[in-house]
Amino acid sequence: LVFICDPNNPTGNRVGAAAIVEALTRANPETYVAVDEAYWEFNLGEAGEAAMTVAGLIAHYPSLIVLRTMSKAFALAGARLGFALAGRETAARLEVVRMAFNVNSLSMAVAEVVLNEADYVRDVVARVIDGRRRLTAGLAGIAGLSPLPSWTNFVLVGTVRPAAEVAKALADRGVRVRLFPDVRLSNHFRISVGRPEELDQCLEALSDVMEGDS
Repeated sequence: LVFICDPNNPTGNRVGAAAIVEALTRANPETYVAVDEAYWEFNLGEAGEAAMTVAGLIAHYPSLIVLRTMSKAFALAGARLGFALAGRETAARLEVVRMAFNVNSLSMAVAEVVLNEADYVRDVVARVIDGRRRLTAGLAGIAGLSPLPSWTNFVLVGTVRPAAEVAKALADRGVRVRLFPDVRLSNHFRISVGRPEELDQCLEALSDVMEGDS
């Protein structure tokens, strides 16, 4: 099994269809390539284009599995619900190993309603993308912070100060960010895109912390 996250967590960057096609082409025929598209709705192309996805390649690559979740753009994290897109033969093999009753009836009922509310999902995505732009611009204006380009509902931020130190100072101000144990990300933390007032609170707290305000 080859597992690819596109867009990626926690960096927020895109792998892109070309790299995924290369992985599919080079993989052993008996190797499945699973592409986690948990954030695909936020992965928009140019103005007017649909979000980028490799789901359309399933018909050409039987070993491709595309994974989706309803926790992000559908705002149903509490439902713990996701699904896979795959060819018939692959889907049948997945069904063999799927746990019985792995999804409760209430989550399924909620999902069925939301799947028929395209305007609701578009509104959620538009608000998140607007917040992401605002958050990125605000972070770029704070000395000592370097926000990475993001195609998700969060922004990974590089800091000249130890990330754990910054996170603690933020927590004291009522703002919590995500830290990572990986040494390669020891000077980074992740901020999820929240409501406008939450972004204001976050940026104000970060400005105080990075300026050394006690």
